[in-house]
Amino acid sequence: MRRLETISDIVLSGFQLSLYSMNERPLAYWYLARVLEQHLTCLDEIIEGLPSSMPRFEFQFRARYLTALQALSLALFAVTVKTMGCSWERLRLNFLRRYKWAFMHEYEDFDVPPVGHPNFLAFTTSCSVILQDKEFSPAEQAKLAERLLTESTTVPGRMAGPWTPDRMEFVLKMAEVCRDLRRLPKSMDELRTWDVGQLVWDPDVQPWFPVMRNRS
Repeated sequence: MRRLETISDIVLSGFQLSLYSMNERPLAYWYLARVLEQHLTCLDEIIEGLPSSMPRFEFQFRARYLTALQALSLALFAVTVKTMGCSWERLRLNFLRRYKWAFMHEYEDFDVPPVGHPNFLAFTTSCSVILQDKEFSPAEQAKLAERLLTESTTVPGRMAGPWTPDRMEFVLKMAEVCRDLRRLPKSMDELRTWDVGQLVWDPDVQPWFPVMRNRS
């Protein structure tokens, strides 16, 4: 689980440091959502074996927060797919350059496959699938994330000792980002004519996710 947390931090830091080009953002959000799915699976297994106690509440809080993060990542993956303006070959080269740590030859010394590695072929498949998904709604994913984060401010696991006020401030700011992104397209059909230029990535405003121009 530590490895998955580290990978998530690495991907998110790319947004915080403005490392990703417009063509790289869809892959970064897709990869983050994929890693978070594996992380959530681990948390579910841990929670299932814990009695009703503060450790269980803490893991439940983390699961709720990561589910919100995953929903927002999926929404932005779907919305930013249409911004990719280069060939698949160029994207593949960018992929190998950006995630070169995942292709170190040292991994060949282990019989067990590494956990959480990026997969370019899976990404290209997901791009095709999401664009044809009539049921997927980026706006609804943002609403889901907002609801989960807002609920997190009242659950037992919100307590973190002397860091509780900082944790609550962070969660509420994330919920505000989700509230702003509820103006994302309501469907993938609507995305066809939706202006992605409304999204602005500014790490001084929000380190990981974009805000909407003319925020309401």
